[in-house]
Amino acid sequence: MTENNKDIKKILVPLDGSAKSEKIIPYAWLFSDWFSSELNLFHSLPPKHPLSNLKNNYSFVPDNNNDRGLLLAGLYMKEVQAQLSKYNISSKWGIASGQTASMIASRAVTSSIGLIAMVANPTNKLKRIFFPKSIDYLWKTTSCPILIVKDNNYNITGTNSISPSEIITSKEIVTNPVLANLIISISLATSAPLLIFLDKDETNLDEEISKLLDNYKIKYNIIYSQKNITESIKKAAINSPRAWIVINSRLRYGINRAINGSNADAIFRSIDNPIIIVPDRQIVNDRSKQVHKDTQNLEINN
Repeated sequence: MTENNKDIKKILVPLDGSAKSEKIIPYAWLFSDWFSSELNLFHSLPPKHPLSNLKNNYSFVPDNNNDRGLLLAGLYMKEVQAQLSKYNISSKWGIASGQTASMIASRAVTSSIGLIAMVANPTNKLKRIFFPKSIDYLWKTTSCPILIVKDNNYNITGTNSISPSEIITSKEIVTNPVLANLIISISLATSAPLLIFLDKDETNLDEEISKLLDNYKIKYNIIYSQKNITESIKKAAINSPRAWIVINSRLRYGINRAINGSNADAIFRSIDNPIIIVPDRQIVNDRSKQVHKDTQNLEINN
């Protein structure tokens, strides 16, 4: 196991009570099984009660705008935790009040989370600028790796069917320690080989990759892309539906993302494979400091 394996000892699992969000649980279960990870189940309540803006003060609107939501969310979290405990899966749960993505990003920092695991589908390119979803906000705020599974990914019948057959990545395996640690740890836990895409003129990285991986006796194959690495990764993923992709990203967002594009976003939009987005080293420190400011008042834990 890698020296920094502690980085994936805690997995943050956002749940909103829907069957869709719960599809991430088997994937989080895998990490719990592989690394004895603790699952941090998380639910975010809206900052204002949905009925608080009604002109008439109906009696069924709670005095405290989160009273009823807090009670129901707590019962839901306890039930999920109870079901997980039947399989000896260690978990905690937390509830916060505020904008969902901000709360997720904040909790990831304050609780030393190693990975956020969630279900998300890509947003239309125009809508994500004016009507962004939680995944779009996280693209803007998080400094933590995100495991994203699409809603239509698999008809899950057990964790064996979703364990990676191989791990697809690129040259950042030698420049981003967090990405390298995740890949090596997952490969050691699953015996999944690596498929590493490089540009045709990056043969100088062969020796660095060898130094990084040979000590762990991890199987890997280097492929030199003659044209576009992003397109090569997409094609490889489509041809290998059970492969996982672990990719470095600068997490561009908004107009910058629309104009300059994003390789990670292009891959996420085009394939159905599980994908782990690992923030580029340059943005991690700045975002980690900023996200502390987004924590809201209400936070209940168990």
